[in-house]
Amino acid sequence: MRGKTGKSDLATIIIFVLIAGVAAYAFDFGGFQTKVDGWVGDSGSQQGGNEILATDNCPSDGVTTLTLYTPDKLASTATNVVTEYYIFDGDQLVTSGTNTGSSASIALTCGKDFKVQLLNSTATAGAYGQIVDVKTRQAKQSLTVPMVQMGGATILSIQNPADPSRNSNVSLVAGATKNFEIKFAANVTQKGYNNPIVMCQANVSSIQSVSIGSFSDGTTVGSVTALPKRVSATAGYVYYAFEYGKLLNPTVGVITAVGSITASSTTPYTGDSMTCILVDQATWKASNYQSVGLAAGFKTGAENTETNSEIGARDSNTATYYFSNTGGY
Repeated sequence: MRGKTGKSDLATIIIFVLIAGVAAYAFDFGGFQTKVDGWVGDSGSQQGGNEILATDNCPSDGVTTLTLYTPDKLASTATNVVTEYYIFDGDQLVTSGTNTGSSASIALTCGKDFKVQLLNSTATAGAYGQIVDVKTRQAKQSLTVPMVQMGGATILSIQNPADPSRNSNVSLVAGATKNFEIKFAANVTQKGYNNPIVMCQANVSSIQSVSIGSFSDGTTVGSVTALPKRVSATAGYVYYAFEYGKLLNPTVGVITAVGSITASSTTPYTGDSMTCILVDQATWKASNYQSVGLAAGFKTGAENTETNSEIGARDSNTATYYFSNTGGY
């Protein structure tokens, strides 16, 4: 009988606790309801059991003062980069300006999420663009975005890897395929050359194809769909183009592009050649950027396609691979 009474008492206690819990939730005694809701299916930020709203820490005037820093990413000492900023709320331009000093102070509505386009669009002397997110949540905030300034690049050589002397000529006859190596590097200290495109022009009447299969540092060879019109091929020649898809800077060192060239059924004439050049890619501002928004108003490529003008760093020097049609290489 004592065992049955013990079980009965335990059941009574359990029922009482359950009833108390239901009552506590229903009438929210001691914030119990809030705690339960916070535990079940709620991964949002909690402040005293409540989700923090975007405006919880905003000042009474509803304004966030954003301090923008744009230091030079590659400089050995702290240096500011003069940078344009364009701040968007969705597709709506909110404000824009230029950080000309060590920092810029920008007033924004508190409690909102913005996207900021940063760049210096000065051709050959600007800085490469970046887009960053800003969530304004309090009276004062800071944003630091290291920027890379535009530098330059050099094609050091085009060599024949089959030639012990690694000269810049090859014996190329009808239907033959021969290899080449293009060596290039950034040439301005503490500056970069963004996603360079290797462009090589060859005679359409005697060259069937030109290809680059690899870069020495393992960077994937990218395809190029739009060539800069300001870099025009010689009459009777066509450009083949390949992307080195990352920032080239002096710390990377010399990069070797390994490729091949195939002659058509016509043997190239002695003295014919393939000539190559590097062009970088940068962000540029469309003339209607204020009305079309961030995605359509700022574009990245090898030139401003509205004007066919250069927008990034200077194009590199050219280098030539000659078809001598003599010797065994």
